[in-house]
Amino acid sequence: MSKKIAICIHAYNEELFISETIESILSQTFSDFDLIISDNHSTDNTAKIIRHYQSKDSRVILWMPDAFCQGMVHGRIITDRLNSMDYDATIIIGAHDVILPNYVELLHTAYLENPSAAIVVGRGFEIDTSGNPLRQWPDVIQLKGGHVSSRPLAILSTLFYNLPAFGLWPKKTRTNVNFRHNCVCGDHLYIAEASLHGDIIVEKNAIIKTRRTFGVGDHSTFFKKHISDDVQIDTVVADFEKQMEWICHINGLAYAGFPEVTKDIILAGTLGIWFSLYGITGLKGVDGALEKWLASSSGLTVASQMSSIGSAARLNSLLARP
Repeated sequence: MSKKIAICIHAYNEELFISETIESILSQTFSDFDLIISDNHSTDNTAKIIRHYQSKDSRVILWMPDAFCQGMVHGRIITDRLNSMDYDATIIIGAHDVILPNYVELLHTAYLENPSAAIVVGRGFEIDTSGNPLRQWPDVIQLKGGHVSSRPLAILSTLFYNLPAFGLWPKKTRTNVNFRHNCVCGDHLYIAEASLHGDIIVEKNAIIKTRRTFGVGDHSTFFKKHISDDVQIDTVVADFEKQMEWICHINGLAYAGFPEVTKDIILAGTLGIWFSLYGITGLKGVDGALEKWLASSSGLTVASQMSSIGSAARLNSLLARP
């Protein structure tokens, strides 16, 4: 890799933590990077803190979207802008997260040793707002060689937390994969599609500490808090429909040229795994959403597909309310 890495932070109202995040990046043993911080029109002192570091280090660059926007929209704006630039690779860091001093160097070295990689990912630990350790995230499965078409299914079956999103993404991966929808777990689907473009390499010595902040990780609570009661059901169902469409898209890419019956069986299995690991939680989180989706054309289709491959018992157990 002959040119710089872009390390990018998405920030909004992160005055409590962003200094620690920036310090952990600027103190890296690998120094050939630009630190791009896109501030989504914070209403606290986030932008002021960024400008302070910008005055001290020429590698710090401040971006802003034209106006405040939803988080995934902000991510798309940043990705599109990065894709128009000539960085060889990008690393995304959360504005309240911390990386150890050799994080970038280890990811960069691992990529040089594995130039066919689509993503090089490290190991993650969760910390609380005071920096105290909470738990270690499960290691990401390494996918090197083998059947490329099976990689998305392996990712969707094992990805408990989106650590690959914080890994090193070569330009070839970043420019060939796009966020198709603003939807819950879109980052997981993004990573699954990216796996079709090369190996997933795990460098376990590269450590990132992801910080648990308030209101993170509970999708059903998010919907109830931010969406009025009369549209919650429709919103949750529509969101899940977007997830289903994206999975069908990934399956079509992975198994292009396979017999249709083979693609249908694999798609049924993939939809079943996604439904059981992710979708059922969101749909059950809002009363009436699960029933409405099951009555829709896609709900009936998924149920039929799962039944056709002997998954009827599994489907019934998933649908049973506690």
